[in-house]
Amino acid sequence: MERLLTALVVIVGVPAATVAYVAAVEWLMKRISYGLASKIRPWLWLAPALLLLAFYLIYPSFNTARISFMDADSTEYVGLDN
Repeated sequence: MERLLTALVVIVGVPAATVAYVAAVEWLMKRISYGLASKIRPWLWLAPALLLLAFYLIYPSFNTARISFMDADSTEYVGLDN
């Protein structure tokens, strides 16, 4: 049952979030001047991709570097003694 619920949330939730984001961006673009909207629009479309990139690539890289300075149990920092 739990897997079914997870699948349902993913199947319905991801497209719903995408549609909501597109609707919110377009709603915002209609309420600001054309010149400002043309400057902001590309960044609003890049924002989700950049956030996912940061979450799945950049954060794990920094976390790996941080953990590499810890002992075998990852409980305390040992610095370059590792």
